[in-house]
This record gives sequence, structure tokens and C-alpha cells, in this order.
Amino acid sequence: MLRGVPDKLYGIMAFAGSFALLACLPLLDRNPIRSIRYRSVLYKINILMMPASFLWLGYIAHGFATEHNMVFGLHVTEVFYATFLILPFFNKRRSLGASVAWLIATEAVVLLIDVWMYSIHAHGWNLMLLTDWIPATYLLLLFGLAILFPALTQDTRHLPERLTAGGILH
Repeated sequence: MLRGVPDKLYGIMAFAGSFALLACLPLLDRNPIRSIRYRSVLYKINILMMPASFLWLGYIAHGFATEHNMVFGLHVTEVFYATFLILPFFNKRRSLGASVAWLIATEAVVLLIDVWMYSIHAHGWNLMLLTDWIPATYLLLLFGLAILFPALTQDTRHLPERLTAGGILH
């Protein structure tokens, strides 16, 4: 994260923000089902992207501080933050319109971050445009699957009684 963001202050803020998001995780994931075993397929994919993007950021940080690594670090940081920010999407079943609205809103946030990076000339235009696909593809795949196959967003219907407090929570 520190490599992806060109300014030291903003890099520290991005790094500290990841810890703040971890602290806010119980507020972001308000689903009454806490066990990942009974959660939806897309929720599991999103949860697995958190450590995957973290490891990818570690690999980028291990390399040299080239502009290529810095731009990739920026876009992988966007994926890392997106995995947290779309957790509320999985709290309840969404309609088609709501899924499309979530897709547009998250893509707009990523686009605003990229436009801001373009405007301050943080990195070269050609390299930024070449790697913009990383967060956009992740979000399009996740929400595209949610739109095309709504069953992938449903939690398991048959839950043990101990997970639902006797049927009260679900």
C-alpha cells in the first residue's frame, strides 16, 4: 500500500485505513449467519480475495520500487479495499436493480481514485491505463455473477438450529 500511493502522507493513511477497516469488520458484515460454511459462494470468493490481495501486495513490496510496481500496488490496494467495502452487499438478498447500483457505485469509487491519481500526475498515463483493468475486472466479475446467477448470493437455506437461535435470526 505504501508503494502504490505516491505521497507519503496518503500512503500512511491508506495503511492505517486498512487497520481501521479491520476494526469495522463487525459493522460491515451484519449477516446473522456468522459461519462461513453456510454463507454464499460469492461471499466466500470475496473473503478469499482479502488475503490474496494482501499477499499480492506483499509480493509487490518485496520487489524494486519501479513505477510498474507502484502502479500495480495502487490497483491491488483498490482491490483490497473493495473486498471490505462490498461486504454489506452480502448482508441480505439484493434485487437486480440493487446489484446493478452496487456495481455502478463501487466502479465509480475506483474510477474517482484513478482520476485523482491521473490529475496529480502520480504515475505515467500509459501504465495507469494499462493496469486499470485489475480492480474493474474483479468488481465486474463479482457483481456480474451476482446479476447473472442470483443463486450464488444466497446463503445456505438449511441451517442447523444452533446457528439461527431456534429460527429467530433467519
